[in-house]
Amino acid sequence: MVLGQGDAKIPFEFPEVATTAAKGDYVLAPPRAWIDSGLEKGADKQTYIYYGGWMQRPGAAASELETLAKSVSVIPNSLIIAIPRGQTVVPGEVVLTSWASGTGMQRALVVEGGSKESPSVRYLDMSLDNPSGWGKRADTLPPNTFKKLTTAGEVGTSAACKEGGHRMRYIVTASQGGRVLGYGFAGKIAAFAQSDCTFLPLKPRFEEDDLVFVPVVGRYTKAKVLRVEPHLGRVWARYKSDQADQVIAVALMDAARALD
Repeated sequence: MVLGQGDAKIPFEFPEVATTAAKGDYVLAPPRAWIDSGLEKGADKQTYIYYGGWMQRPGAAASELETLAKSVSVIPNSLIIAIPRGQTVVPGEVVLTSWASGTGMQRALVVEGGSKESPSVRYLDMSLDNPSGWGKRADTLPPNTFKKLTTAGEVGTSAACKEGGHRMRYIVTASQGGRVLGYGFAGKIAAFAQSDCTFLPLKPRFEEDDLVFVPVVGRYTKAKVLRVEPHLGRVWARYKSDQADQVIAVALMDAARALD
């Protein structure tokens, strides 16, 4: 289903919304060309990446943004994530941001070594063996490019949403009128009824041998905890696959004891 008019039109069943971003604020949003492609081909046939940019002209249902590459486009507000200015954090807190040394939206754990305004972080949405090497080392975020996460269900937190008979892991990107817009595995965006999603806590407590659910290629799968390393923001767990037992390291905020 396509909702919205003109520049605010999106290929998802989600209402038009206002934006809280002011001119000059940092924002995260997918490129206009990919939105248009989704409208043309269908939401399920287009993948997306939320890139960083700057709000230029806020609008009622769509706004003009400037990308980090200095191109200007108009994006539906429902697909714009506002990053408020003046945020400060301390080690141990979790933020929504973008990869400072690369591209794309990331959640990250604040670690020692930075300042409250420009923190040092370890990315959580990047595998530890990412070829870039950034999965295993800290990066520094520029001021005003991150949003502190505090509450389950807010934009930037994890949700387990019912889809095709399974529970799938999504990052909440917008919430309005009983609907949730989420960013999922392999760059998928989808809309859900809020009642079809379970919102996961930011800092769950697990111990060795606990039974949990972890996302494996996006789908929540039963697993047993092997170890927890809160200073890295991750939990290691073993799950059964068709061939043999597998071990996966996922962000603590993506794991859950229960999904209902």
